Amino acid sequence: MEDFKPEAWAVNSTNSTNVSLVDTKEGKIASFKPSFTYPIFGETEQVFGYKNLEMILAFDSRNFTPFLNVKYTEKLDDDLLLEKAKMDLQSEKEPIEFDPLKKLLQFLPENDLTIKNEAKWTEQCSEEGNLVENILQKDGEKITSDEKSTVYKITITKFKQIHDRIKIFTLLFIEGASYIQDDDEVWDVYVILENKTSKIIGYATCYKYWFYDGKSKKFDSLQKLPEDYSYKGRISQFIIFPTFQNQKFGSRLYNSIYEYWLKQDFIKQINIEDPNESFDALRDKNDFQRIIDSKFDTKISTKDFQNSNVSKKNLESDYIDLLDQLRNQFKFEPKQAQRLLEMIFIYLNLDDFIRLVIIKRVYKQNYELLLDFDKEDRNEKLEETCENIKQEYFERIPSLIQKDDVEEPPKKKSKL
Repeated sequence: MEDFKPEAWAVNSTNSTNVSLVDTKEGKIASFKPSFTYPIFGETEQVFGYKNLEMILAFDSRNFTPFLNVKYTEKLDDDLLLEKAKMDLQSEKEPIEFDPLKKLLQFLPENDLTIKNEAKWTEQCSEEGNLVENILQKDGEKITSDEKSTVYKITITKFKQIHDRIKIFTLLFIEGASYIQDDDEVWDVYVILENKTSKIIGYATCYKYWFYDGKSKKFDSLQKLPEDYSYKGRISQFIIFPTFQNQKFGSRLYNSIYEYWLKQDFIKQINIEDPNESFDALRDKNDFQRIIDSKFDTKISTKDFQNSNVSKKNLESDYIDLLDQLRNQFKFEPKQAQRLLEMIFIYLNLDDFIRLVIIKRVYKQNYELLLDFDKEDRNEKLEETCENIKQEYFERIPSLIQKDDVEEPPKKKSKL
């Protein structure tokens, strides 16, 4: 008892979890580690009482038929030692898991899950055939298709069996994700399938919600016709499975959803729910290209914005008009429209004007913080932040760097 070391029996849950997508037809397996497991095992990501713990989460790569197994070489069965470990290691704020199988079952479809029996799981995978494709073709709507993939839209209630299988990936790969209320028909799922294999490449959960745009009538909860109101369309969770990443399928899915909503008159604005940095980059790249493809940039009079004789007031008014046009034409939320117009001005070599726009924006957003600086330091901070913003734009949209004389902005982060 005196020689007992609780930490020797504690393992990291992320390192101990193996996720696999298995092609049961061809016998191919793609395995990978989750990005994190804290939504399941808590902030400490610790499991106690095992040595050489391995938690195996396997899914058929076509229908995501789930399989679970938990293996280990030693398990601590001494009740006294377990109780001592709980007292030594566990706290109310940072609990440590002692039963990984029980914990995982809380996040998987228990009535649609095979545990340990690989033969039974393989048989089920074979019997299901192209279940996902059949559901999407029967109950979904095909919104886009090309040589490699097809994107379907389906209400989450009609896709619940499959969503229950795949939703754990959001916890394992999307920072801050949690399970959504998937019995509410307000949710739609946009699924991208590989044409050749009928495998799910990825999916996004989306919903629309009413907002008052100053024109449409007040909301009546008894009214069921969406075209009678104005809505915002929101992308909530967005994931491309690891085996299909870095093949431009993320852009394909995002653009399919976006173009679909652009065609719907009752969708007035499109936004993203808590995007992470990588999704922001994907969004910026595709939104910027959408603008260029539309020739919106040709509406901008570069001569006027480069002409020092044109009044500053008139230029600011013209800029605001362009911002409104951009937001309305592409249904951008205000912040995204603002960022993209700044990128467009850099793309058109209107650096001097847009530098002032960015500095003015940063000043307004950080007014109280900047009051703590004297004038010289304040100006230095504003210039530094402006250059960092431009650097971010350059990294996300390489085509912005058009001039040979552009100096590369500093890569350090601004504190503003």
